[in-house]
Amino acid sequence: MAAVDNVKVTLYNQSIPPFYLQQRFSDANIGVAEKDNIERLYYITSHLNTLEAGEESGDAFIEDWKLMLATDTKAIE
Repeated sequence: MAAVDNVKVTLYNQSIPPFYLQQRFSDANIGVAEKDNIERLYYITSHLNTLEAGEESGDAFIEDWKLMLATDTKAIE
């Protein structure tokens, strides 16, 4: 049996999951008022800048709508 010598835990926040947006966008034929709101949501989310301000590398600051809040590794004794 293999022994575990440490454990790594990472906590992420994902305030608007992709499946939620996909469901909202598929409701676009619901009615005029709802359609306007859905189109606005689509515009805002599709123009969201997820790159850190001034970052030259092009790496995403918030990748796939996940924001890493904390990470820690603990040794198992």
